[in-house]
Amino acid sequence: TVESYTPNVYTRQHVVTLYALADQAALALHTVRLYDELARRYDRLNDYNEQLLLRNEISRMATSDQPIELLLPKMAEKLARMVRADACALTLWDEKYGRAKRLSAYGIDINDYLSGTRRPLDARSLTRDVVFKGQTIIVNDAHRVQPPPSSLVVEYDARAIMAMPLNARGRPIGATFLMNFSEERPFTQHDAEFVSSVLDQIALAIDNGFLLRDTQARLSETSVLLEIAAIASSSLELDEMLAQVMRLSQRMLGVKAGAVLIYDRQTNFLVNRPGASFGITSELLELRFPVNDPHSIISVVFSRGTGAFINDLADSEHEAYRELAQRAGIQNVLIVPLRVQDEPVGIFLVGNSPSDFSRGDMELLMAMGSHVAAALRSTDLLNAMRGQLRETRSLQQIAAITSATFDLDDMLRQTVTEAAELLDVEGAFIYLPDSSRTKLIPHLQSLFGIMNGIDMPLIGVDDRWHVAQVYQSSTPYISNEIGSDPVLRQRNVITYPLIAHK
Repeated sequence: TVESYTPNVYTRQHVVTLYALADQAALALHTVRLYDELARRYDRLNDYNEQLLLRNEISRMATSDQPIELLLPKMAEKLARMVRADACALTLWDEKYGRAKRLSAYGIDINDYLSGTRRPLDARSLTRDVVFKGQTIIVNDAHRVQPPPSSLVVEYDARAIMAMPLNARGRPIGATFLMNFSEERPFTQHDAEFVSSVLDQIALAIDNGFLLRDTQARLSETSVLLEIAAIASSSLELDEMLAQVMRLSQRMLGVKAGAVLIYDRQTNFLVNRPGASFGITSELLELRFPVNDPHSIISVVFSRGTGAFINDLADSEHEAYRELAQRAGIQNVLIVPLRVQDEPVGIFLVGNSPSDFSRGDMELLMAMGSHVAAALRSTDLLNAMRGQLRETRSLQQIAAITSATFDLDDMLRQTVTEAAELLDVEGAFIYLPDSSRTKLIPHLQSLFGIMNGIDMPLIGVDDRWHVAQVYQSSTPYISNEIGSDPVLRQRNVITYPLIAHK
């Protein structure tokens, strides 16, 4: 369109020229519009190609044999790029403990996210809502919502957040959180629909990764248990067998301390088995633990026959044990009973694990402990048989000595020596009555071991010393109170009467 203030200024030639200019302008405008449309189509094509590449990358990683911990940050990055999100966080829902576990993240400090140091104590878990409802939750202007819909809003000042369930094999296993830190970039339902199919691949990869790791752990545990069973049934000495079991428990559970405590039936205490420990201070190893202390987890595990673990010994109810653990540097502990056919023989404990103990750890240690208990019982039975054999041989030797035509003094000396060696004592002696049976005389020729250095007195049969009382009453005397005997100081004593059967 052209205009002029002069009348009749335009001629037909002007019209022809204007037509030509209009055609050129129309062609230029059409060309510009065509280029704009081509540019938009090219951008869309690039977007489609990028989305396709991102989906292919996620699919490739979902079927990769790399550790899932290495793949998750990369998957989170691809997922965030698909919807132009600033950050992405992945969580796993723990059905057993009813809480969310942080897996990986992109766009935020992953170590900071996994540690949860910035997470408020009273923060709401949006993972629970997503898992139980099974629906996508979109909150734009999240920083204005009170209370905050998720701890991520508080931790990272997220302005928009989209939480979607991770479903694997028809069940929810966790949640994905996509975040934007700008108010100008809200999420839409289209974004959720756009990434929903990719989330299924990520969820399946997570589930497969943890299933594979759990299977490998079970195979490793089975291998260790078979190894322990082979060790327990081998001809190794007990100390060597226990040392190997200690090393295997350290390798499997990643603990830095462990010990086997044996039940002493005579004292009713649990005592350390020498050589069957690692990473335990001498102060702890020298302790004797009563089996009837209701406030001691050691006593409770031993008495009830069920394992237990404490992941923070600072919370222990037993003040003395809590202070002892602090001095020894023990932060957590796992304890299982050692039993053979429901008969307690001791306990197996490990501690200072870099992570919290779980029921799976307890079940593994229980299985290991069953082999240890069987080996302990076999050793006890073997030692008992050896003791009975040694006793039988000694009694046969004593019978041979007493029935031979030896000199009486020589016969008594050999008999006392055999009896002392059989009982594994440091000293032994015999008192005999005189002809009037009013006095008891030490038989000096048969003094054994440390008795040779003690001045043995001549006593009357009515003397208050326990030797005379044993002679008069014909009943044995036993004293384990060191220093209680006026003659045999600093010794525990057992005295038997010599009775001639008619």
